[in-house]
Amino acid sequence: MNKCKCWELCDCDGWSDRMADHADFDIPILANAYRVLGQRLPFHYRYIRDIRTLVDLSKLPYNKPDKPKDHNALNDCLYQVKYCVECFNTLKRDK
Repeated sequence: MNKCKCWELCDCDGWSDRMADHADFDIPILANAYRVLGQRLPFHYRYIRDIRTLVDLSKLPYNKPDKPKDHNALNDCLYQVKYCVECFNTLKRDK
């Protein structure tokens, strides 16, 4: 897994935080995979983020009707980006 470029794709301009929909789902799966392979995680636990805080601050609903039904990583990512933009726009508007 040390040749995996998935985290490098997220590391734009030195941004070292990792974002997941729920930090208690994807991250433990990745952590276990690295543990099984005898490798250290390529990130520190303090840099793990998820979108729940942003959703709480924006007061948008958690289960939106446009959430993808299929569990496809690309669709999940695109949905989360759209959701974050909506949250930021709501916060900016309410400012």
